Amino acid sequence: MMRTGERLSDDCLEVKPSEVRLDISSLCQLRCVLCPVAHRDGQAFIGRGVLPLSSFREFIDANPGVRTLEIGSSGEIFLNRDLPAMLRYAHDKGVKIQIDQGSNLNDASPEALEALVKYGVSILKVSIDGATQETYEKYRVGGDLRKVLGNVRAINGHKKRHGSVLPRLILQFIPFGHNEHEIGRIIVMSKALGMEIYFKINVFDEHLPLRDHTLLTKLIGYSDTSSFFRKTGMIYMRHVCLQLWRSPQVSWDGRLLGCSHNVHGVFAQDALGGRFAQEVNNERMRYARMMHLGTVPGREDIPCTSCEVFADYRKYDQWLTPDEIRQAMDRPDPYAHTIG
Repeated sequence: MMRTGERLSDDCLEVKPSEVRLDISSLCQLRCVLCPVAHRDGQAFIGRGVLPLSSFREFIDANPGVRTLEIGSSGEIFLNRDLPAMLRYAHDKGVKIQIDQGSNLNDASPEALEALVKYGVSILKVSIDGATQETYEKYRVGGDLRKVLGNVRAINGHKKRHGSVLPRLILQFIPFGHNEHEIGRIIVMSKALGMEIYFKINVFDEHLPLRDHTLLTKLIGYSDTSSFFRKTGMIYMRHVCLQLWRSPQVSWDGRLLGCSHNVHGVFAQDALGGRFAQEVNNERMRYARMMHLGTVPGREDIPCTSCEVFADYRKYDQWLTPDEIRQAMDRPDPYAHTIG
């Protein structure tokens, strides 16, 4: 059992997370080729909609121990028209907002762009998988690179006017066979835009594979999930599973998903408002944590059992450890590589 003031029980089965992933929109205007929602059977499960402003406010008010909200997940946050009001409310309540899961930033109102700066959003990660429109739209189908870059410049303009260093802007680039020739150019572009660059590995090795692994390996030390495993001895997506402890995922419609990778099933049908504190430690969540610690077998009613990441835990007999979990409560993503 947890003692007063603690965020993690001694057995690592109960948590009081100070960070939560609260998805505010599953709507998206693009059709990205490997999107787990749009093209990999996730749409029927995730559904389409936005989190109401009233539910956002209620969640913050009912969970005073939650000091950080990650609001990006299954869709495009800027398609929730209440975004500026949400950012203002969180700011007034002293809750940090981050958009580390990413945004395509194709369509954003001027009010929303200024609100990012005005209300101190800590991180905005922007998905830009090409330095030219021709390359960019091969993966971000339906996207307009000029609009994206214009919106980044608008944010920078607001940062200058408000005298703010926030949000920290990160350009996320997924290297594929069709865009690897633009890696050098995208680094130059990121510097010109005042952005760090984050190389996210394509986890679907059989789709759009790299042709030449040399440059990416030189930059970050690996180029795909296999070389990451050889270099670190770790499963590439391992950090996502730590969200079960550090930053549990709640869907736009209130369902408790556990992690941002889950498109298989739910841990609770309603975890909004005051219900979150109870459901985050319900029997199914506790059992899922035990599964990742390797102390119990998979169970069919636990979403993780159907996940390819958890399959790697069993394949390599590589389970999470209590020390790793405790460290993760204060260190969000030990595998992220950004270049300033």
